[in-house]
Amino acid sequence: MKTLRTATNTSRREFLKSTAAGSAGLLLAFYLPASASTPGAPEQDFKPNAYIAIDSHGDIRLVVTRSEMGQGVRTALAMILAEELGADWSRVKIEQGDCDPQYGDMTTGGSMSIRSTWDPLRKAGASARDMLLTAAAQTWGVTREECSPTGDSVIEHKKTGRKLTYGQLAVKAASVPVPKDVPLKDPKDYRIVGTKRARVDGQHIVIGEAHYGIDTKVPGMLFAVVARPPVFGGKVKKFDATRALAVPGVRNVFEVPAVEMPPLFGEERKPDSGHEHYLWGGVAVVADSTWQAIAGRRALTIDWDNGPGAEESTEKQRATLTELLKTDGKELKKIGDPDATISSAAKTIEADYETPFLAHMTMEPVNSTASVHDGKCEVWAPTQNPNGMATALAGVLNLPQSALTIHITLIGGGFGRRLCIDYGVEAALISRSAAAPVKVIWTRDDDIRHDYYRPISHHRLRAGLDARGQVTSWLHHIAAPSTDSTFLGGEVPDTGGTEIAGTGLPSGTVPNYLLQQSFLHTAVPRGYWRAVDTNWNHFAVQCFIDEIAAATSKDPLALRRELIATKEKPAGGGDNEGETPVNVDRLLGVLNLVAEKSDWGKPLAAGRGRGIAGLYGFGSYVAHVAEVTVAKDGTLRVDRVVVAVDCGQVINPDLVAAQIEGGVVFGLTSALYDEITIQNGQVQQTNFDNYPMLRIADMPKVEVHLVPSHEPPGGIGEPGVPSTAPAVANAIFAATGKRLRRLPFQTQELAKS
Repeated sequence: MKTLRTATNTSRREFLKSTAAGSAGLLLAFYLPASASTPGAPEQDFKPNAYIAIDSHGDIRLVVTRSEMGQGVRTALAMILAEELGADWSRVKIEQGDCDPQYGDMTTGGSMSIRSTWDPLRKAGASARDMLLTAAAQTWGVTREECSPTGDSVIEHKKTGRKLTYGQLAVKAASVPVPKDVPLKDPKDYRIVGTKRARVDGQHIVIGEAHYGIDTKVPGMLFAVVARPPVFGGKVKKFDATRALAVPGVRNVFEVPAVEMPPLFGEERKPDSGHEHYLWGGVAVVADSTWQAIAGRRALTIDWDNGPGAEESTEKQRATLTELLKTDGKELKKIGDPDATISSAAKTIEADYETPFLAHMTMEPVNSTASVHDGKCEVWAPTQNPNGMATALAGVLNLPQSALTIHITLIGGGFGRRLCIDYGVEAALISRSAAAPVKVIWTRDDDIRHDYYRPISHHRLRAGLDARGQVTSWLHHIAAPSTDSTFLGGEVPDTGGTEIAGTGLPSGTVPNYLLQQSFLHTAVPRGYWRAVDTNWNHFAVQCFIDEIAAATSKDPLALRRELIATKEKPAGGGDNEGETPVNVDRLLGVLNLVAEKSDWGKPLAAGRGRGIAGLYGFGSYVAHVAEVTVAKDGTLRVDRVVVAVDCGQVINPDLVAAQIEGGVVFGLTSALYDEITIQNGQVQQTNFDNYPMLRIADMPKVEVHLVPSHEPPGGIGEPGVPSTAPAVANAIFAATGKRLRRLPFQTQELAKS
């Protein structure tokens, strides 16, 4: 097969057709948006960044330019291609593309992989199918109308029953002009999309053949661990490596310099912005094995300059956030006259909510392997953001992009942590100093104590009701550090959009609305945590809706139906996530479906309760009902979680269900157990003993119900998380009459009379 080539001077709606010398077959490049955040960019801003190849043996190869971290994107993309191509599913193979400018944006995040590739990949498959039809017609000397694909990589001549395989047609098809605007299949004719298919890489993963970042082996490779500043923003004063160098197998000990890193996604950063995106450095111990490197690190003596961050603590942070809520914040959105309306309301309701810093805790700890030599850099990285890593490496190493090779490995869980690029930069700096290929391993302690954390947040919500119990005003004040400000500096707000503070509930139902934010300055770095700011906002908003329902003696589901019943957008109202406005019918649809499947309204025994929450986010509509039992001693058990999902066209229902189930585990873990706390500027959690995960024995029964739809696919990796915590909180209230407004739940409150 010929080496894949870059296409130039063509429209993003066209495909590059290329052949190898003689008989390689058909090769197509197809186009994806250079960035999901730049809709409507001019044609010349789009680059070919994925490829289809069909060889003379009939094997079909798809080069995947999104990272696989357990979500099944490789399988889903292959299914989309096979459907439109009319391919034999068993002949479709995938290949992970290395980071390369010809592929454009390779970021995997924001639940965008399927959303950004759905149309381009279908068009690519349809065009290839059309070219194969033309090749068959030319071979038989008949019209194209007499030929049709059978759906198993075969073209059939309708009149005679003659058949040619895609492999037999591949070379001839390569000489056919690339068509434009080929009709796509009618969804009613789908044979692969919408069905359950085994993962294309599942067997390799199960039997241990799959290559994760931590599995990387390079000839002559050494191993390293790093002693990093215990306080964020700290640095090395001096260190003594005498005892470390005496440890058998330890080759070298040296300081890793602190370096400034660029924004993650090519954004502009204002000068003197006060951003915190640095690799803070430390002391590297390089050895013949990971264990020897860890032993060497334990033997180090380091004198740290902790800097101003040493003054921080969770207690002080919470106190500051509480004070910030007492004053006006920065206005992010205002509709009507919320202050006047709430002042004259027949009844007002007010509540405060808290969420903590959280770590990502991926199954595979952070790691990266790098080899820097002879003016070149080669990296093996489990990364969600190879483009950002490449930009940082080029800047830090003073190398051109052409001197970089980044191999994207399988990722043992990403959840947004691997969008950050620090570990790749660190590995390259260590390799350069060690003059050898080096695999840098982060222990679990390193992972927890040096993460980019989900921000801490406090919320104050106030609602004004008229004499009929209708909500006439809604005021939401968020006090938090933002995620984006870590990378861009300044007091950048994070709200996930402005539809009821980014939870995907239409703000037009409340005629008077105010959203404002106050910024907490902290040295603790923040990063993108699965479902991002929707998590903390949604917890507050969905719990507050239940508080309004209780105050007005309304059923929580009935109140939600009232609040989202509008089909009108308010004047000047922004859209959620900068996308299309909330589709009220679809949001109501998942709420009604989850209510039906969960037996909403059916009485439960004493001490048991149900709670509901729902949202629009990442292009999908998702609603949860949690069912809990609270014992007399306050012991809480989540028995059942029912989830309704409208994510548009489902590619593989098994993958959707798995993502939702994983989202429930993620959401329950954060709701029941986890909190990153700071004392003297240092993270107090170190491992699973004091930062636990949900265990199998505590896993509730999870039921996932999918809404049949042929709407464009929505994202699914993230929207299964946010509704979990508020649904459980609302269920606890239904069971006990007690409100838990802080995460993780302070369940000791449930034991009080």
